[in-house]
Amino acid sequence: MDATFLNLRCLLFLLCLLSHPKAGAVDERQLLLKFKSTFENPSTNRILNTWNSSNPVCSFSGVVCNGKKYVREIDLTDQNLSGCLVLDDICQLKFLEKLVLRNNAFHPRLFPSEVFNLKNLTLLDSANCSLQGPVPKSFGNLSELTILDLSYNNMVGEIPSEVGKLTKLWQLELYGNHLNGTLPFGLRNLTNLENFDPSMNLFEGNLSEFRFSKNIVSLPLYENNLSGEVPAEFGEFKKLVDLSLYKNMLTGPLPQKLGSWSKVDYIDLSENFLTGTIPPDMCKMGTMNNLLFVQNKLSGEIPQNYAKCTTLKRFRVNNNLLYGVVPPGIWGLPHAEIIDIRSNRFEGPITSHIGKARTLALLFVSYNQLSGELPDEISKATSLVSIVLDNNSFSGRIPRSLGDLKHLGVLYLQSNMFSASIPKSLGRCFLLSDVNMAHNLLSGEIPSSLGSLPSLNSLNLSHNQLSGQIPETLASLMLRILDLTHNGLTGVIPKALSIAAYKSSFSGNPGFCSM
Repeated sequence: MDATFLNLRCLLFLLCLLSHPKAGAVDERQLLLKFKSTFENPSTNRILNTWNSSNPVCSFSGVVCNGKKYVREIDLTDQNLSGCLVLDDICQLKFLEKLVLRNNAFHPRLFPSEVFNLKNLTLLDSANCSLQGPVPKSFGNLSELTILDLSYNNMVGEIPSEVGKLTKLWQLELYGNHLNGTLPFGLRNLTNLENFDPSMNLFEGNLSEFRFSKNIVSLPLYENNLSGEVPAEFGEFKKLVDLSLYKNMLTGPLPQKLGSWSKVDYIDLSENFLTGTIPPDMCKMGTMNNLLFVQNKLSGEIPQNYAKCTTLKRFRVNNNLLYGVVPPGIWGLPHAEIIDIRSNRFEGPITSHIGKARTLALLFVSYNQLSGELPDEISKATSLVSIVLDNNSFSGRIPRSLGDLKHLGVLYLQSNMFSASIPKSLGRCFLLSDVNMAHNLLSGEIPSSLGSLPSLNSLNLSHNQLSGQIPETLASLMLRILDLTHNGLTGVIPKALSIAAYKSSFSGNPGFCSM
């Protein structure tokens, strides 16, 4: 075993049901005192001061005994312990089930090779320990392991095929390393595996090895270099809850039965090259919270079934090739926090159903072909923080009811066909910081109430048909961006706005004169 493998600086958590290596009774107090002696300056540690020959072992701080007063657990988390970690004495504690040395500062040393002979070891958690080098093949000897966590280290190379011998493995965490190569053939032997996380590595190849993972519950494979199609078998998995494949190079259509048979909670397939249509039944079991298909090449319409997906919190399908009318119920999902359908080819209106979206904070629909008037019911979506509707074909008046949105901070309505006047009621949206209504058909005067918005730092009303004078109230704002160009404004530009920062803010208004 490579000595660089166990550079134990932050975390070592071992849960093992160890058979006693020596015959006869052991003095648990002496074993713990010997363990204490391996630390640097143990006398300065408050907890370890209770570890002395005068106290019964069950009164040692950080020690938990079982009903027969044998040591069952040791927890020395966050004690700033240092020194070379020696486990020989600890492993003689016959009834020890848990040893927690999380967040300490042990010096690098070899993890004893004897550990790979511990046939009863069931849990090995060495996450965030600055481990280096390849994953040891010796892990294949630990046939009783149910949980193995090597995440957030500096490990390199491929997963050894010997991992396929760990048939009792229930959880395998490898995320946040520099592992590469293809996922080993032996993974199909891990029939008890429910949670497998190799995300944030450099793995390549396809997902075919997971065709046999029928018991998988959580499968985060994001931020790798995986390619090929999502196997059709994924559509038959009956336990799948979490599937995260974003930031890979996956292609082809999705299994149309994906999520049909399991209580899926989270599916994120963003930033791939997936094609075809959205599977229709991912909300079938009534448990879906997050559905994310950002930046793919998906086409077709949003399945009507998703209008009934009342548990959905995040619905993001932006940057695809989707089209058609958005099912009206989507606008009114009662628990949705974000609806993001930007950069597609959707048509039709935002319907009055949006009044039911009481938790909706972010509404992003720009760069589509949506049309019609905004419904007054949008004011009932009282959690709205950002309304981004630019580059569509919306028309008619801007609802006065927008003034009731007390949390609204961003209002983007540019590049549409909104007409009539700007509602005075926007002056009640005291958190508004960014307003863009450029390139519309707005007329009338600029409401003086906009000057009472204390957080406003960007105001773009350019390329409209606005008339009248600039309200004096705007002069009191500390605007980073002010663009009133190409309107029909008249009168004197307020002195406070006749400064270099706004020198290009008023062109295209022939009726203006500077003070």
